[in-house]
Amino acid sequence: MTRIFFLINSLENSGGTERVSTLLANHLSSIPGVEVTFCTLLNSGKPFFSLSPAVSIERISNEKDRYRMWRYPVYIAHLRELVKRYRPRWIIDVCSAMSLLSIPACAGTGCRVITWEHFNTSVTWNGFTAPLARRLASEYASTIVTLTQRDVESYRSKYGARHVTCIPNPVTLTDVHPSDLSVKTVLSVGRLSHQKGFDMLLDAWSMTSCRNQGWQLHIVGDGEEHHALSARIQAMGSDGNVTLHPSTTDISRHYRNASIYVMSSRFEGMPLVLIEAMAHGLPAISFDCPNGPAEIIREGITGHLIPPDDVAMLAQAIDRLASSPASLGEMSAMCVRESQRYSPAKFFSSWEELLGLC
Repeated sequence: MTRIFFLINSLENSGGTERVSTLLANHLSSIPGVEVTFCTLLNSGKPFFSLSPAVSIERISNEKDRYRMWRYPVYIAHLRELVKRYRPRWIIDVCSAMSLLSIPACAGTGCRVITWEHFNTSVTWNGFTAPLARRLASEYASTIVTLTQRDVESYRSKYGARHVTCIPNPVTLTDVHPSDLSVKTVLSVGRLSHQKGFDMLLDAWSMTSCRNQGWQLHIVGDGEEHHALSARIQAMGSDGNVTLHPSTTDISRHYRNASIYVMSSRFEGMPLVLIEAMAHGLPAISFDCPNGPAEIIREGITGHLIPPDDVAMLAQAIDRLASSPASLGEMSAMCVRESQRYSPAKFFSSWEELLGLC
């Protein structure tokens, strides 16, 4: 019997990290002889994405909203207790920050740690703990898994990591049908947070001419900036043609009813939404932020990369694609073809090989 722990902040959010982690856990739990448990740091509600009945959940703390750093010793002790009780072969840290818990908790137990980096090495949630977590992982984790090849090199050069590999995120949606590009909608999906740059997207949208030619902007997501973005949209007036939609498990419906995808993030790990958009045949326009977009979008073939934070160029690129049905059609066909590089089968195979399950 092989038991695998996933260590994650929580399962309640609707982000790509939670989605792809759930996908992998569900798959691994379907393999005979494998048992999977999510160990969550927060205890804030039920999972947003559907978990297989075969996947169990253990709560490390009773914190509802955020963990307290001063309680780290308690979290580590509880996790170590779970490791000794269940004797997992592997702990997969969902985000490098979790290595601050897993590595000391597993010391001397025989349980091996895989640090799954979901951001990139230029992102620091804290000036002290972020580099510390990555240094711990580079020194003591069995393997570090990154989402981009650029981060493989970054872990090696910045932290001296010896065992690091790249496994890109897959398309996690099922029953994907490409858009017919008949709806004049520009789509963007993500958590309503500073990272995702929706404030810049709204600024860019206000500069476009296509919004006065029947095009609409739809943003799908929830988050801490919902009120501020709603106020900004209201100030734009009805001619802004912007709609905020709540997070949904049926995100394919939004992809199918759009013709262009735009990502305005300030930084990313490996943006799953770009891959999903491509699978639905949506040409994408994105800031060339660190990291990910440049490894997904082929300039002029499946979309356009814009210099980071260049709002005016973002607006121009949206207008250029919106005014060219022929370019949209050509790029759409290429997007569907390119998205096949991110198949779940390839993703699962890479993880099974890493975990010694094949």
